[in-house]
Amino acid sequence: MRLPFDINPRSLNDAHGGGGDFRPDAVTRNKRDRVFHKFITRFLYLIIIYGGTNNGPAVMEILIIGGGIIGLSIARELHRRGIRRITIVERGIAGREASWAAAGMLAPNAENDEFDEFFRLCCESNNAYPRFCAELRDETGIDIDLDSSGTLFLLGSEADPTETEKRIERQRRFGIRVDRVSSTDLSKIEPNIAARDREALFFGDDLQVDNRKIVEALLEYCKRAEIEISENIEILNLLRENGKIVGAESAAKRFQADQIILATGAWTNFVKIDGRELPFSVKPIRGQM
Repeated sequence: MRLPFDINPRSLNDAHGGGGDFRPDAVTRNKRDRVFHKFITRFLYLIIIYGGTNNGPAVMEILIIGGGIIGLSIARELHRRGIRRITIVERGIAGREASWAAAGMLAPNAENDEFDEFFRLCCESNNAYPRFCAELRDETGIDIDLDSSGTLFLLGSEADPTETEKRIERQRRFGIRVDRVSSTDLSKIEPNIAARDREALFFGDDLQVDNRKIVEALLEYCKRAEIEISENIEILNLLRENGKIVGAESAAKRFQADQIILATGAWTNFVKIDGRELPFSVKPIRGQM
């Protein structure tokens, strides 16, 4: 079965320096691999694991492990492309882990100063969000409050003016819309900033969304589409047969599927393959709200 994605596993592998089938043990091989590892650490880890078995009508076509924004949005996209047998398995309550606690920042320009595969992936995602938001609103009636007012990035008092100017030039060279904001203008834009003589960079193309409303909208879509969501089931082990991942199991239940998608984010390290550790690690990053 051909996976219904615009980006296929081979193109993902090519993007981080490999060739042929996508293999997670290649994540840390070189700089591009490290960039990809950075991506999965900061956001939610997604890997397509090929199945290849069909044992009758009880076998699901797609099993998605993880019911956060990534898992839910994958289920939505698969359904929109005609896939009907989709099941999401979530260790807790769908959308109530990192997806619920996040700040909803879509700020690749302010947060990234390396113009590599990771940055380009972030920009593609950022550019796709307005359409994604509009479609979700049309499908569910829920507005997820897309904010296109940009990001104000405060410079530290110790910031080197020369290095700051180099960063601006470098980012503009790559087509990033960035402006330097003087301390006078900054105090007018945001008078509550206590420190004086602080400057900032303004990134006009950065966005922000209400991530909790995204969760609500995706759950509403799944409800209307009759996508099954099984909550409070923690997948502990992936089952392999003849080199293929053919199923997954919790402490009390076993699942089989033609295709299995792992979207467990910071909890990926708790999942094993045939009782063995996965050949990569994912760690959460602590944030401040």
